[in-house]
Formats: sequence, structure tokens, C-alpha cells
Amino acid sequence: AEVRAAIEAGNQRAAAGMVAGDLAASITNYADDAVVMMPGMPMMTGRPAIEAGMKGMMDMMKVDAASFTTTDVMVSGDMAIETGTYDMTTTMKGAKPVSDKGKYMTLWKRQSDGSWKAIRDINNSDGPPPPAAK
Repeated sequence: AEVRAAIEAGNQRAAAGMVAGDLAASITNYADDAVVMMPGMPMMTGRPAIEAGMKGMMDMMKVDAASFTTTDVMVSGDMAIETGTYDMTTTMKGAKPVSDKGKYMTLWKRQSDGSWKAIRDINNSDGPPPPAAK
């Protein structure tokens, strides 16, 4: 229960950071050597790559609303696997808002200071893939 509470609090901070357009807060959960795998993007390995990838996304769109719901946390020693769902509304520059719901799996590792940081993160949408480019 304690690990789940720490993960859920981290997710709330990240979601609030996304909505506020605060890059540092939006990636606060990631360890320095984390790997993030998002749909339609190359794998981001390490904090500098994650920061650059998230900055690029934030430069292209505004996150109007974001929420993460943890559905399960399995803990083994200093590692925890979280599964969950997300609900997000974004607005690309010059476009109408778009809502998306999906799921994710995140591998967390307890740090030397006792905090939990994500070391692997992958997500995908419940919606259909975007139409093929013409």
C-alpha cells in the first residue's frame, strides 16, 4: 500500500506538471537512466532524451487535462510494476482538442533515498491508429 501511494502521488505530480506546461514536473518521476516508449516516437533512453522528447511534445501541443489511474502494483524487493490507464485531452497548435484514453505499464525502482523512480515506461492508446499518410 505504501509503494502504491508513492507511485500514485508521483503520477499526480506528473499529470499536474503536464497540464501546467511544466517540463521538469512532468518528467520528475523518471530516473536518470529511464527508458520511455511512446507510440509514434523513437524510444527515449536517458533523462536528456526524455526531456528533449517531452519538450518537443509540449512545444507542439497543450495538455488540457491528464489523469493516470493505477489499476495494479506488484512489488518485489526494490522493484515495482505498475499497470494503469490514462485519460488525456490535448490541443495541437491551431487545432481542436482531442481526447485519448489508453493504458500503460511502468517499472519503478526504489532509489537510495527511498523514493521511487520510473526506469521503464510504455503506453498506448485504446483508440484506433491514426490514418496513414497520403
